[in-house]
Amino acid sequence: MSTPTDYAPPVDAPVSALVPVCLLGDTSSSMASGPGPISPIAALNAGLTSLISTLQIHPEAADTAVVEIIQFASTASVVMPYTHVDAAATPPVLSASGSTGYGEAFALARRGLEDVEHAGAHLDHLGIGAPVKGEDGKEDRICNGALDNALGVA
Repeated sequence: MSTPTDYAPPVDAPVSALVPVCLLGDTSSSMASGPGPISPIAALNAGLTSLISTLQIHPEAADTAVVEIIQFASTASVVMPYTHVDAAATPPVLSASGSTGYGEAFALARRGLEDVEHAGAHLDHLGIGAPVKGEDGKEDRICNGALDNALGVA
């Protein structure tokens, strides 16, 4: 098991195998209650715990995944910086308050992914580009992300 350090894969994993997982969680006051038996914020917290646990038992993810959690409401903040998945035993518990503001959260996520890119993962070819003919003969302008250094990052 590796120790929790930002952007560091296990010692025996090549840096090129690093796969960042950036999670953005809406923690605005609208997440405090909902129509179901469980509040949306409780469901988000349960989902974060389940995702981390699932990544930890998946052989490839356990060796390569680093996870960052960003919460956003009126402001955005990194509540768990990129941490190797085997060191991310329990994600922080998020609570709901404030209004919903996506912009700052997306800016934080992009900066984090750009930082991780320097450690071996690549974020390439996202957005809309020149038309490219696919295997089905149809043209497509959507760039879905490159598959390089193990897996694509999007």
